[in-house]
Amino acid sequence: MNIENKRILLVGKETYMYPFYYLIDEWSGKNEIATFWVNPMESELDECDLNSSTYYAFKRKGITKDYTLTKANEKFIKICNDKINYEELEALEKKYSHFKNINCQIISDQAMNGHYHYRTMNIPVTYEQQLNWIMCLYENIEEILDDFNPDYIFDCDTAELPRNVLNEVAYHKNIPYISCLLYTSDAADEEDSVDLGVCRIIKKKKKIMI
Repeated sequence: MNIENKRILLVGKETYMYPFYYLIDEWSGKNEIATFWVNPMESELDECDLNSSTYYAFKRKGITKDYTLTKANEKFIKICNDKINYEELEALEKKYSHFKNINCQIISDQAMNGHYHYRTMNIPVTYEQQLNWIMCLYENIEEILDDFNPDYIFDCDTAELPRNVLNEVAYHKNIPYISCLLYTSDAADEEDSVDLGVCRIIKKKKKIMI
């Protein structure tokens, strides 16, 4: 893909970022590159087996600006049990529900919905905590897009709440968000229904599914 003189935001977590590790070498000389890591544990921990070959591998390249959810994490720790500001929440949903309402956005995050699946490392949370978390995410992600102002957003997966939030904010700001789902270990377990290629392109208020 020939892209020049653009600001490109690469989104991902864990090994799903591997394709971008090599694309950065091709794109960085002609474009300004930044990464956005949607898994808080990956970017918040010191270097270890979880993040040595992903987050810290990108940092060692030294050619990208890194964005994380640190601000959302820090704010959520302080306000997670606070009463919901429903006026703020209603304004948020009115502004950012082009594809899903707030409740549908919330259930896309396995970390916030431990009662729906078998991954016991995710501690169940209250509905109020879920709402406080998504408001923290919107604030953090709005700041990221305002700061970097990308021409394009590229992603290699479609899962997790931060991506839903990013999708909504990018659409509102008319920023093309291109997500190519290359492969997932979860899909491999489905045997006859492995999805090897899904591309979602959002450009100029239009959504194209391929």
